[in-house]
Amino acid sequence: MRKGSIDHASSGSNNNSNSVANGSANAGGPSSAGTAANDIIPGMEATAFICLTDVILPVRHVVKDGVSTMEQGSDAYLDWIVRSLKEHEEITLIGMEAAIPDIIALVLRAGQQGIGYQEIRTFTTQDGFGGNKSCLQFRMRRGQGYIPLEKRPPRS
Repeated sequence: MRKGSIDHASSGSNNNSNSVANGSANAGGPSSAGTAANDIIPGMEATAFICLTDVILPVRHVVKDGVSTMEQGSDAYLDWIVRSLKEHEEITLIGMEAAIPDIIALVLRAGQQGIGYQEIRTFTTQDGFGGNKSCLQFRMRRGQGYIPLEKRPPRS
């Protein structure tokens, strides 16, 4: 697995046995002034490469300060992208098979926050069992539209 890739995109708690991370990328819940280190899902620290292989669950269970709440599942991934762009001038996002719609939705949501993509491409890779997997790749770059994490307006 490549650096920053997540095997199962439904990660939502700190004991996520289905997600694998070999590098950095970061995703806590919604943040208006930055995400505290203890809000970061393990395996989602800032990275230049993010690959989703499964769909993102629509809702994520979060426990903060002993209070249990639910958040939109993709919020953690959007924060991951923003934090990664804060550390890296350019990042690559890949969605494989069922995760392609989620990657598109994340790129569109990032665009609403002033973050655009520079390049899009499709490719096919072999799955190791003689089959093929369709992939969609976005290359995102910090630019004039980039809004630093601490200056982003809170999500409603």
